[in-house]
Amino acid sequence: MEAPIAPGAQPRIPVVSWRALVDRLSFEHRQHAYTRVAAQALEEYELGLNEALTLPSRIAAAHQFIRRQNMAKANEVVKRAAKMMGTRHAELNVITGDEQITIASVDTGTNTVHCSDGWCQHVVGLGRELAIDDATQHALVRGTDVAHSGSIMSYMGTPIVFNGHVVAVLCVYGNEKRAWAEADAERLRDLTEGLRS
Repeated sequence: MEAPIAPGAQPRIPVVSWRALVDRLSFEHRQHAYTRVAAQALEEYELGLNEALTLPSRIAAAHQFIRRQNMAKANEVVKRAAKMMGTRHAELNVITGDEQITIASVDTGTNTVHCSDGWCQHVVGLGRELAIDDATQHALVRGTDVAHSGSIMSYMGTPIVFNGHVVAVLCVYGNEKRAWAEADAERLRDLTEGLRS
């Protein structure tokens, strides 16, 4: 039998329970829930995120995905994503152990940054799309330098699964707040079909 929760104390929310609850919510309600994540749940999520990022079979699949990628096709998908979603910024990022490798981009070129400097790592951790309407309010990114600077205020990323693992993310983003809808997530998801082979 569990001990009762003291008055005024925050209950411990296991990340599995929190994620299961969030997964059952509608797209719009998920966006609201992410702004209210308890600190304890966030700490437990970050532990799970590290495990997902460093899983050897996922890292091997990510490198294999890069080797098999048709770069002309990848660049075309990224351009279509930016146009379809009405953003100036779109990228295809592969997440390895501790790196986010941009292999196709509308405006930033190819580059590599540490995972902690990018938001696509959270798509790997969640195993689903991530939509951020307002970076200053979203529990997973509001503490980042990018959110504080205002250089990215809205973001949407959708996972690309290869060999059973989330290895890459097609994302769009902008420097203004934006209310994303389920239809946006579906359009972005549809664009990734040609990249999953």
